[in-house]
Amino acid sequence: MSGLLDNLKIDRFVFPHQLDLMNDSVLLVRLSNADLRDHSFLDQRILRQGMTHEWLRWSEFEAVAQTLSKKVPAYIFHVGHCGSTLLSRLVCAATDTQALREPLPMRTIAFDQADGRAALLADDVLRARLHIFERVWARGPSKTVVKASSICSNLMERIDSAAPIAFVYQQPETHLAVTLAGENTLQDLRGFAQNRYRRLQERDIDMQPLAAFTVGELAALTWLTEAVSASRVLTRRMVATLDFDRFLEQPDDSLADVCRHLDLETGPERCRIALNGPIMRTYSKAPEHAYGPELRNEIIGDSRARNSNEIARGMRWINGLAARNAEVTAAVNALSSAP
Repeated sequence: MSGLLDNLKIDRFVFPHQLDLMNDSVLLVRLSNADLRDHSFLDQRILRQGMTHEWLRWSEFEAVAQTLSKKVPAYIFHVGHCGSTLLSRLVCAATDTQALREPLPMRTIAFDQADGRAALLADDVLRARLHIFERVWARGPSKTVVKASSICSNLMERIDSAAPIAFVYQQPETHLAVTLAGENTLQDLRGFAQNRYRRLQERDIDMQPLAAFTVGELAALTWLTEAVSASRVLTRRMVATLDFDRFLEQPDDSLADVCRHLDLETGPERCRIALNGPIMRTYSKAPEHAYGPELRNEIIGDSRARNSNEIARGMRWINGLAARNAEVTAAVNALSSAP
């Protein structure tokens, strides 16, 4: 047995960084506590020269991972660009938990699931593999909170039924303004557009060809796809829904409520300390940059002025689909009325 694999059961810093479906293998790396605590993305940006690593066959990895305790992590899912990384940092600051932000194997599994009948993994195999990773993610003396990538909401139906979930979102018009404010907006939107388009097609949601989408409609696609995935789960299991703008209005109560739902111990004082610390004054994905609710409001206001036409196009696209598709209507209504 390899050194890293041999330590998988006893060392929570031995981390399955990548799942390669083409070669049916897993990349193990050894991270540090700072890696897990500080980094916003556990993707290629976490790798560095000299890091201990090893590729293993899936069967080798699975054989050891299956012997781990059947603990499950808690999850934060979201629509993207809605404060989920901030929430992840606040939850960890207010509780004794370990954060895993956007682990790559989860994204790989979500991408495969989105391919529907063309997926490499049958649905039962996909669920089994996801549950294997859940055992590994949940190792250690403290509880684990996995913050998923925004394109992973399709996995909310497939994670362990005992895992608590928080779903973070913002209202669609706000989401469009936030999304269109970025400097690399078109590149970001196109990066996952085909994935999201296929997911809505699997729901028999009739849309124009993807090539015909305007940038505002692409931004609307990002919100609607994740909202549809979430709304299906809201009717089947308890999910803490968090409108990010409402969170900013009453952060003390909202943070405490989310922690309780995720089955994490905290108290009013710990929440206040977390909220009054540096986390709320910096950009969560790049903490070296100052950021806060006031600056966010300025950016949203500027985007609404500059991108009013595309925001309107995106809203017409969502409302047009809602007028003729019951599942889209349910998604819009679910997140408009969520507490």
